[in-house]
Amino acid sequence: MSDDQVSAGPLVGPVITTVSDVQAFLDGIDRRDDEVAHSDEDHLHQSVLRAIASGRCVDPPAEVAAAALASLDLVFERWCA
Repeated sequence: MSDDQVSAGPLVGPVITTVSDVQAFLDGIDRRDDEVAHSDEDHLHQSVLRAIASGRCVDPPAEVAAAALASLDLVFERWCA
């Protein structure tokens, strides 16, 4: 696995280490499909947590986390089966 990937279980994707990474990810969430948007949001939160836990955040971890939590303001349905 390359340095620009995070994996733990089924999640594999870009490492999100900066506030601008978070913003770019948020901008890419397709809110026309609630299930996909919710999955993307989960992916974002997990990726940020992994970056913080591994000490890989470039920006201050609290700022990256706060930026990721802004996803909770996005309007789409969230549910779990």
